[in-house]
Amino acid sequence: MSSELQWQLTRNNSCYLVKRNGIQLSRDPMNISNVHSFKFSGVNKKALGLNLVTKGKKTVPVLTIKGRQSRKPAKSINSMPLVKGLKRGVKAIESATKAAGYRPDLARAAACRLRALQSSTRPVSVARAHKKNRK
Repeated sequence: MSSELQWQLTRNNSCYLVKRNGIQLSRDPMNISNVHSFKFSGVNKKALGLNLVTKGKKTVPVLTIKGRQSRKPAKSINSMPLVKGLKRGVKAIESATKAAGYRPDLARAAACRLRALQSSTRPVSVARAHKKNRK
């Protein structure tokens, strides 16, 4: 079954579909921008996902790409942890999407999502209260 036909059948009734205030969003793990559309959906043949995975005390962003062997579930999704920082993570996303022949707009959206995920996992620095000089 083609991905376009799957989208037409499941676009109005999906477990990932969230409707709030007239906006349709998606909770699909293979959806980069969380917008409910065929362009970003996980049903698409070339879907790309970026999520946080917790290993012990560390939270690591993981890039998931749909593989070529869609009939073999164990090999259908390739995942790659992005742990070396923002610049290296963006380069890894760009090289992984270019090697698989993905659209460049998905790579840009994934880079923006990586920046947002890494800024959300950054520890919050507590500003110290300065004491006033007393005489």
